[in-house]
Amino acid sequence: MANALKDPWLAPTPDEGSSEELIIMDPRMITAHRIGELPCPPNPPPPDGWRYWKPKEAVPAILGTLAVKMRDDAQRYPMGAFTQVMHAGELVAARVEWHDMRGRDGAKGCFRGVNLMRRVVEGA
Repeated sequence: MANALKDPWLAPTPDEGSSEELIIMDPRMITAHRIGELPCPPNPPPPDGWRYWKPKEAVPAILGTLAVKMRDDAQRYPMGAFTQVMHAGELVAARVEWHDMRGRDGAKGCFRGVNLMRRVVEGA
């Protein structure tokens, strides 16, 4: 049974010390939709314990490269792929999501996009 869009979801985390990407499918993501078809479906909230990268937070170039790689490789990273990696000692994630605007040229529509996420820090 599929999870509802707003249901909480706790993503499994990589083994400690792992340097490999951990790719998990977010079961709440709407995947039975086609790119270019309007209206663009909503995305689920970040998994429990995660938050979206804030606009004021600098994005390291290597994470920008990861986001583009994920956006452009639908076979390895299908819609809803939640990918976790270690960067500078921090576990970070990126998820393939529905976007109603294409970032590289501002075109309106329904596109694959990738949003970066950080773990929620208690007390912050």
